[in-house]
Amino acid sequence: MRKSAAPSMSGATKCQLTGNSSVGFLQSHIQSKALALVEESPPDKTSVDGEKWFEVVYAKRSSKKHKTWQGDGLLTLRGSFIQLKSTEGRSLGSANLKQTFAQTLDTGSRVSVGGYECELISLISDPTPCKVRKLEEHTATVETVTQKTTTNRALRKVSPVLEPCSYKDCYLMPAPPDTHMWRHNPEALPVTPVFLNGQFAKRLYPYQLDGIKFLYECLMGFRISDRGHHFDSLTSSHSKKDEITGAILADEMGLGKSVQVIGVIAMLLKQGPYGGKPVVRRCLIITPGSLVQNWRREFYKWVGKENIPLYCVSQNQPIKDYLSQMRPPPIIIMSYEMFLQHADRVASLANLDLLVCDEGHRLKNLGIKTTTLLSKLPSRRRILLSGTPVQNNLNELWSLAEFCAPGVLADSQEEFRQRIANPLSLARRPVDPLADFAPATRADESGSIRASGREVDEETEDATVIEAARRLTTAVQKFMLRRTADAVCRHLPGKTENIVFCRPTELQQQLEKVLLKWAQQQLDFGTAETAIRTDAANVDDKSSLEEEEEEEEEEEE
Repeated sequence: MRKSAAPSMSGATKCQLTGNSSVGFLQSHIQSKALALVEESPPDKTSVDGEKWFEVVYAKRSSKKHKTWQGDGLLTLRGSFIQLKSTEGRSLGSANLKQTFAQTLDTGSRVSVGGYECELISLISDPTPCKVRKLEEHTATVETVTQKTTTNRALRKVSPVLEPCSYKDCYLMPAPPDTHMWRHNPEALPVTPVFLNGQFAKRLYPYQLDGIKFLYECLMGFRISDRGHHFDSLTSSHSKKDEITGAILADEMGLGKSVQVIGVIAMLLKQGPYGGKPVVRRCLIITPGSLVQNWRREFYKWVGKENIPLYCVSQNQPIKDYLSQMRPPPIIIMSYEMFLQHADRVASLANLDLLVCDEGHRLKNLGIKTTTLLSKLPSRRRILLSGTPVQNNLNELWSLAEFCAPGVLADSQEEFRQRIANPLSLARRPVDPLADFAPATRADESGSIRASGREVDEETEDATVIEAARRLTTAVQKFMLRRTADAVCRHLPGKTENIVFCRPTELQQQLEKVLLKWAQQQLDFGTAETAIRTDAANVDDKSSLEEEEEEEEEEEE
């Protein structure tokens, strides 16, 4: 799909402002334009069954292979009849298609209408309410803008604050803290709520919603590393380097790590806490080759094919075809092997804001080629998915943490070994990082560190071991989340087993008789064959004995 040089449909209704414009004039102008748009579409069109509307880009017919699209438009499909209109409502042409061809029209298809050729970009539910809603939101925006900020640039960035209560069953994300707003919102844009769609949220378990919230806080930088714990005031010297913009989701297999990541991506591609501006513009998902199609199916299952388009890199769909598109999908899915082959092209992608690595334990060594090339990608926001992030020792945990949240455990690997890894190796009880230092760990009132029902006895353990355990527990809780199957079992009903005896049908009874008859024949044949072999063996033995007796008699004579 290609993008035209003309303004998009989403921006077609925006008014042009100048430094000397009046806010009242703008408001009346927008409202009058909204009424005009309502009168554009005949009321009987929206009531016709089977009518569809597509957002398209169009251009005059030509034989060029790479077309330059002139503008955005709206294509109405009613049965086999299609009509093309510009964003201003001007009719550009109409045509009658073959019924079979009209039924195959979908996103990405191309069709000729009159003297124009257009490409279908996306399917929309109802064009008229969509335009009116955008104008009403734009009007609400103008009311909040002062005379000093009534410019095109400011108006594009400011958006109305949405009321989360108007969205049923939505799952609201936490608001950014004051320190985060001080560093990341210098333009003082309004803080807009970020929420997970209600249709999406109501299908998830509570622990999955908690996982989405955890990933959101990590990716947005709401969690601060130990190096930045002195930031009580807005004027503190805390820097962006102390922020954590990565996370490790270490849930056990089968708990829905993929759907939690899909929920976060769906939010950040369309929403943001400052002025409603999306946080993520492009997302890259790296996964083993056998799971590429699984990710595609999961996206289509949870968010739909039309809402968020994606591109799966393969031999039949190379990365160069993705780069040649004028309007490429915001999500790319590819395997680790394909990434190694095209690392240079992937690194050249613009606006790569989020990196997701499935089976992230493959990056447990910072020295391998895969980890090195992935570390060079410009995306600061990174998510690792792994059910077994630590398989052998704590140095693997250091490598994974340094990839997704640099500096969260220590400033260097040598410091991590001296302050955490080496002291914990001297503990009387073997240390399991996943069981002992998962985010569920906490300190009880007596001061003992509880982890998965076990304690680190401060009386028997050395002080250095206890201090190292506290440091690791505090650090891991900031960027890693792990839940076991118990998180699901608590929400499942009790197991009930019912044994039901069903009478066989007449056909099943007939088949049973045939099978029994065949089995009996096989047994009879086997018994007869065995008897024949036994008789033959007896005959051979008898003849042999008779021959031996005759030979003995001849020798005696």
